[in-house]
Amino acid sequence: MYWINLALTKMGFWITWALVPIVVEIIPAIMSTIKLMRLHRHMPRLKAPAKWPWVTIIVPVYNSEDTLFDCIRSIDHQTYDKKACKLFWRIKVNP
Repeated sequence: MYWINLALTKMGFWITWALVPIVVEIIPAIMSTIKLMRLHRHMPRLKAPAKWPWVTIIVPVYNSEDTLFDCIRSIDHQTYDKKACKLFWRIKVNP
């Protein structure tokens, strides 16, 4: 009986040690995820505004010709209204 009681008390400690993170972190995270999914499903679709504000995007570049094309392409492929975006080039070469 002593060995059974000792095993259960030791296992009880480890079971409690394993269950505390599940109860404190995992279950609330799952509940919050379900709540956010429900809210997202029932959100009304927003209409685009009649007039889009102008946006300025400044991309400082120095020795990054490998990623410059990807940067410009990502700016061009964004979902903002194309009429409200303008791309200006200012090339300065230091000899």
